[in-house]
Amino acid sequence: MGINMKKLWMIYPLLLAVIFLSACGSLQNKPDLTTATPTVSSPMENTLSAESMVALIHPLVERNMECVEHIFYYGTLSANTQEQLAGMDAYAVQSEDFPSYTALLQFLQQTYVSPVVDDLMNMRTGDSQYPLYFEHENTLYINTAMRPQLDSELDWTDYTIAIQSTSALSCDFTVGLRNKQTDTELSISMNAVFEDGTWLLSSVYTGEEE
Repeated sequence: MGINMKKLWMIYPLLLAVIFLSACGSLQNKPDLTTATPTVSSPMENTLSAESMVALIHPLVERNMECVEHIFYYGTLSANTQEQLAGMDAYAVQSEDFPSYTALLQFLQQTYVSPVVDDLMNMRTGDSQYPLYFEHENTLYINTAMRPQLDSELDWTDYTIAIQSTSALSCDFTVGLRNKQTDTELSISMNAVFEDGTWLLSSVYTGEEE
């Protein structure tokens, strides 16, 4: 059977119209991938090795150790006994590392998530009017009435870090160290989360909970 070319040319525009409308309908029903929730919101993309993760976590462990041993729990920053607030057990902090309230705050913000930072900077006991550290007339002060009375039992010498599990936004790991009093090994479970482009500890780890 021969093909009627005249009829074919008459039908051809109609076929093009149908194809065009079908294509439009398909595009309208296609999901908008630009607004889809990404499966991974971290640039790490879950591809870091355990060694690479340890390298990222190590500075956080160091800063946590500093906070526990020398700033908040078992020790505090030095007080300048020549600069006392009148009528208070509060003295200006004497520290090259933390010359101001802002410097201490930024140190904590580079170590812990925001709720933990708030808790630390508002740490107080009983009905104390002032927290352990506070700012007065642009000077960092320490409330010596709140100084801890406990001695640290932790020996951080040659501590180890072992990654337990990791994802794009969270990392569980343990820190192995020794108890100085009992001379036994101690393992502290820790967690870091990826927030605003950086890794931060989700809590203060003192070793007391282990």
